[in-house]
Amino acid sequence: MAKRLTPAWLLLWGVTVYACGGEQVSTAPEAPTVASVTVTPGSATFTSLSELKLFTAAAYGAAGNKITGKTFTWESSAENVAVVSRLGIVTSVADGGVTITAAVDGISGSASVTVEQTPAKVFVTPVGASLSGVGATQAFNAEVQDAKFNVMALPVTWSSLNPNIATIGVSGLATTAATGQVSIAATVQNMTAGYAVLTVSEPGMAPIATWNSVVIDPTVDLFGVWGVSSSDIYAVGLGGKIYRYDGIDWTAMTSGTSQSLRDVWGTAADDVYAVGTGGTILRYDGADWSTMPLEESVALFGVWGASPSNIYAVGSRRTIVDFDGKQWRTVTSEPGPFYFDVWGSSASDVFVVGGEGTILHFDGSAWTGMTSGTTAELRGVWGTSSSDVYGVGQDGTILHYDGAAWSPMTSGTTDDLWTVWGTSSTDIYAAGGLFALGSVATILHYDGTTWTSLTSAPGPVLYSLWGNSTGVYAVGASGEVREGTR
Repeated sequence: MAKRLTPAWLLLWGVTVYACGGEQVSTAPEAPTVASVTVTPGSATFTSLSELKLFTAAAYGAAGNKITGKTFTWESSAENVAVVSRLGIVTSVADGGVTITAAVDGISGSASVTVEQTPAKVFVTPVGASLSGVGATQAFNAEVQDAKFNVMALPVTWSSLNPNIATIGVSGLATTAATGQVSIAATVQNMTAGYAVLTVSEPGMAPIATWNSVVIDPTVDLFGVWGVSSSDIYAVGLGGKIYRYDGIDWTAMTSGTSQSLRDVWGTAADDVYAVGTGGTILRYDGADWSTMPLEESVALFGVWGASPSNIYAVGSRRTIVDFDGKQWRTVTSEPGPFYFDVWGSSASDVFVVGGEGTILHFDGSAWTGMTSGTTAELRGVWGTSSSDVYGVGQDGTILHYDGAAWSPMTSGTTDDLWTVWGTSSTDIYAAGGLFALGSVATILHYDGTTWTSLTSAPGPVLYSLWGNSTGVYAVGASGEVREGTR
């Protein structure tokens, strides 16, 4: 008798089929035997608590053939360090070492896991503070977090990036030394830092009556000035020129660019930035100026920052770029009025002013337009706190922000104003001038009640102001530097 063929579906069910007369035709194949199990990855390090990572397991026969269709049982050797789900998802719980095991048919494989919680961010509070008077104090606090926002009980090292403005003790208590603005840093394990901004006012200062003029170079217009102290001041201008003042003389520095520089600002003596035309951004590290790359080839007019890892520059085409400590990126750049200046009281309280009465505010999350009440071109912004900010501009325009709204102030002049700076809300200076019928240099002073003219006479237009408790420096066209001493 001929043998019958067994249907394939019967074989799949493991059925033994017999021919007529009881002759055995076939039997189901034996299941392959698992000889080893491999877990992938074989090792892993978690740097945060609550961090998740998927592990997979594979079974192999004695000949190295992969065996599929197996369901594994997962186990953690120390669930107080890391736990594992039935799908092989490992979750870190606490620092330590643990073995993750996958088993099937009595055979197992494993992976070694290390949990090393690492600080990723330091949050300093308050993020911004304003103090009045020398010797005033402000307590700062720091919270260290890993990448998953888990708090870490780690000590921080406090430092002031400019001790000329304020010092800070080991407990985070800052003490003011002079008028100005300084970044306060909290560093953990010498690698991760958080920052806050401290703005210091010094009330009771008498207006400067005596201004001495120095011409650095009559062929170079100076557009920006900023200093670390009275003996460490930088002025920038036309053709990439940079000059440094040591308290006695102004000395030319090598900038490495021929682009005109429009503003200068820094956090410390070894961390100074200059911006200008052609998307030029330079950084001074205490020894040399170097060029920083920027994709936008626009004119930049203003620069300010809350820390070495949070800096803004503004310019033409509604351009705002920011620096995160590693690279500059474009926040916005589109056709429209120029942005001329930027200032803030903290990383979450930043103001930008520009053409057509434009004022923007950054709250730490988004930039929002503010109602200025004017269409005049605004060229300078500065303040003593988040609720005491001043904007100046075209035709003698001066605006004041009280924390709720901007309102106009009577300046007493129609001269264009380019810059504003002060020691307190009762000692503020605005400067500028006119080009028509020969240039005019203008300096105004505000005593907390009234703006008055200190000078409005023939002379180079003044573009930038900076000062401290001992004096004020104004720079302008034709290499003009005016030093006002108390």
